[in-house]
Amino acid sequence: SFDLIRPFVLSNGPVYRIKIRFQTGHIQVYVNNALIAEEFDPTFDNDFGKIGLKVSTGVVYPTWVRFDNITVRQIDTSASLIP
Repeated sequence: SFDLIRPFVLSNGPVYRIKIRFQTGHIQVYVNNALIAEEFDPTFDNDFGKIGLKVSTGVVYPTWVRFDNITVRQIDTSASLIP
């Protein structure tokens, strides 16, 4: 579970900018530049693995989700985690 999770509702219809920052086990999740979740993974061993996307809406059916303009960038290790 995340150390910090702020309640956030994704409404049906709007376009959201979601940003996930990962730096040496420190994970931050932003929606429209607002920090909504933050966690530190103490088990991180410098094995970065791969990116994956998964969506679930619980009991709502049918659901339609679209990801567009996905960009994966290497984070500058000397940069601050502040957006």
